[in-house]
Amino acid sequence: RSHFSTFGSVGMGAPPPRTGPSAKSQRRLSDDFRGGAHAFRRRVQEVYGDDEPALNEWHDLCGRLVDNGLLPTRLCELSLTESSSRDVELRALIGMQIVGRYVLEEMFTNKLVATTGEAQRFFSDIASAQTFTDLCPKLFPYRDPNSAERRGAWTQEKERANAASTIIAAAAYDVNRLRGGESALKQLAKFLCFSALAQRRMTAQQIANPKGLLLELNGETISERVPGTADHEPVFAAEAIWPAKTSGEPPKFQRQALGKSKKAAEAQAALLLLTDYGHIIKSVDAGDEDESARAEKKRARLENAFGEAKTFGAHLVSCENVRGSGQPPLFVAMMRLASHARTLEFVAEADTKKQAVRAASQQLLAAIGKYA
Repeated sequence: RSHFSTFGSVGMGAPPPRTGPSAKSQRRLSDDFRGGAHAFRRRVQEVYGDDEPALNEWHDLCGRLVDNGLLPTRLCELSLTESSSRDVELRALIGMQIVGRYVLEEMFTNKLVATTGEAQRFFSDIASAQTFTDLCPKLFPYRDPNSAERRGAWTQEKERANAASTIIAAAAYDVNRLRGGESALKQLAKFLCFSALAQRRMTAQQIANPKGLLLELNGETISERVPGTADHEPVFAAEAIWPAKTSGEPPKFQRQALGKSKKAAEAQAALLLLTDYGHIIKSVDAGDEDESARAEKKRARLENAFGEAKTFGAHLVSCENVRGSGQPPLFVAMMRLASHARTLEFVAEADTKKQAVRAASQQLLAAIGKYA
């Protein structure tokens, strides 16, 4: 028996119901959910493949630090006294700058970021105390992560995560002074970018307010308390549906969830629906766009053909003026897209370099079905 009831109708003076998701919400769903744009996912695949980057050189030099008593052999032995000593703090201060240099170089060299602002935000995530604490078992595998002592100390270590980041940064300072330290730190930077940036960005559910986004996408949630649950421990059942009943269409997608509050249950139901069906919802016609808006979107997409073509792995082979001096310019551009199955090349000419490159890119995108 269903626990859900139908909400009342829209009152007098209320705005007309949506006929589809807002264009802005579709962009948010496309760009933010499941790790961002497809171009980033493809770039990560090109740079790192499917395997986690190696840390053998970093492990070797950190092992020397442990042998010399410069680094605790177990994270659970880490104490606030150890990490807050003046010597360790000073080494960590310099070490964090060293780590930052290699991490930023890794991001820019492999084109994982496009702007300095983006790089700063990503580095803040990578260099956070929580990230270093989470990655400690992999950064220092000679600890036994399954020991009872280790598990017992984990809660306390989480509470003082700054201690872990201090020790790791101090280790980076000492590794940098050893022979082979540069290569080891490059390994560390590659591992951090892969584990703390690429993998998290591609796999984490990045919707901070799934219910709010679902409402913008012309969906809705309904919930009520499950009968018979205790007052001191209530349980609420929620259902997320799309499109909303006010749209006049029967719901196409539904997901249910339970929670200790209406807010938690509705958020979880909305997240489940967006996880399973978001790739479909983001592709339907936006309900807040008229014909002129759709025409403008198409025009903007055609103008950005070169940028879109690059996201699919295409590149500009050449673009040259084929006319001599004293004559009106005529630029000829060639775009190429290579894959395992075939190589596509398209040539276009125009009065300007920009127009020629754009025309060749448009031909390529049309050939692979992106303008269908």
